[in-house]
Amino acid sequence: MQEALLSEVSRYVEEARAGSEDALPPLLAACERVLALAPEDAETLRAKLTCLVELGRYGEAEALAAELGEPARYERAYALYQLGREADAMRALPADLSGASGAEQTLAAQIKYRQAEYGEAARLFRAAAEQAASEGDGTAAEHYTNVLASLVLSRDSAAATSYGASLAAGLEAEQFELAYNLACAHIGSGEYSAARDKLAVALRACRESLGAENLPEEEVEVELGVLTAQAAFVDQQLGDKEAAAAAYATLASFKAELEVAVAAVVANNTVALRGEANLFDSWKKAKANLAEPIVKKLTPHQRQAFLANAALLSVAMSRPEQAKECVSSLRSEFPASPLPAIIEAASAARARRPADAEALLRAAAAAADASDPRPSLALAQLQLDGKDPAAALRTLHGLRSLSTSPGYVGALVALHERTGDVD
Repeated sequence: MQEALLSEVSRYVEEARAGSEDALPPLLAACERVLALAPEDAETLRAKLTCLVELGRYGEAEALAAELGEPARYERAYALYQLGREADAMRALPADLSGASGAEQTLAAQIKYRQAEYGEAARLFRAAAEQAASEGDGTAAEHYTNVLASLVLSRDSAAATSYGASLAAGLEAEQFELAYNLACAHIGSGEYSAARDKLAVALRACRESLGAENLPEEEVEVELGVLTAQAAFVDQQLGDKEAAAAAYATLASFKAELEVAVAAVVANNTVALRGEANLFDSWKKAKANLAEPIVKKLTPHQRQAFLANAALLSVAMSRPEQAKECVSSLRSEFPASPLPAIIEAASAARARRPADAEALLRAAAAAADASDPRPSLALAQLQLDGKDPAAALRTLHGLRSLSTSPGYVGALVALHERTGDVD
């Protein structure tokens, strides 16, 4: 009886993974009947655990896995992860993952990704990809995408583009997510033309895939939302503001169907595109993006950008207390960021206190990481606004991180000519 039941459980679990969960509740009940007769039967307990996991009853699954001990360590870690207990999930996995299964390495990577430890997530996804490729289990391409996504979110665009270049080019057409993440890596490096090309690949592959499903056009556009939003951002950076605005408007027309984070990014980028036009509507959008339900869906980089834009809008609207509140949140959540000082300097400059603004920016530039030129660029702009190109030139000369940027070199040449220093 038990053998027949367990065979049924295995068969229906596979069906559940294919999308049919209807058979699992009665099978779980059957497991309970077996356990009433043989409460220590290991195979039946494992079958029950599988049913609980597949049904999403993670609290019960975690408790049972804890009772089963080492043989159920993966299921326990997975249940803890699904319950939002990432630290406990990580402790349930082996401390040394070098000999762990591919599933355990992948779960550890997912945990680190959710904890925003993107560099470590990339390392673990890479290990899982290598193992999957050696075993030929068909999941390597998915792991490649996850490695790229993690590298992009770690703000290591150089490593992301280098890793992407090492992959087979044909994978881009097979995995539109891979092409999308390659585009994100190029965006992080400021290579917007290359990003546009990769996004075109991703959009074409995704549209072809969705077309095979015969979905209504609006559903297709919703599914393409994240790709369309990123393509609009690239257009924005390349100076095609009209195309970007049109894409954002189209996405906003069905924002209720978009993923929360995508809708928030569209609203934020629309605000940035407007500049100081239509400030009150922009503030409504920026304020909505600071709401707790949205914050939970954002990456740290997105959260920082939304707070910064809300603060800058407040400065533009001459609402100093509102700006201070946003800056306070920025400083608390991102203590290493120079943005609070840059925004305070913008507020001081707007209040016609250029000396205070310059002092804030000099201090921020001195404290900033050598690879972050933002405080110095803001200082140079302030000095130019104050009609002191020689001071701006001195400030820019110290930015070694931009030494290979054509825009930076062009600015230096222009300033040398403006100051008459052309030797």
